[in-house]
Amino acid sequence: MKTTLDLPDHLLTEVKIRAAMEKKKMKDVIAEALEKGLRRNDQSKPSAAKLLAEYHREGGLDTDKAEQWISEISNDRKNWRSEDK
Repeated sequence: MKTTLDLPDHLLTEVKIRAAMEKKKMKDVIAEALEKGLRRNDQSKPSAAKLLAEYHREGGLDTDKAEQWISEISNDRKNWRSEDK
């Protein structure tokens, strides 16, 4: 599929150099780089199923921690409001 990209000059230069060195078309170099980058991001994030399994394995919600976080957030909001005045 055709599309138009607005790339910074330094990136376009790198793509051109790599394409020439690897004797590939620029579109192939860009596609490969996108695929690698997208795959890397997917692998670094745990899946929802893994997170849910971990949540259940650890006993679910820790109410003490939840109350502590709510208290911290509440205090932060009070401080922000007092700074605005």
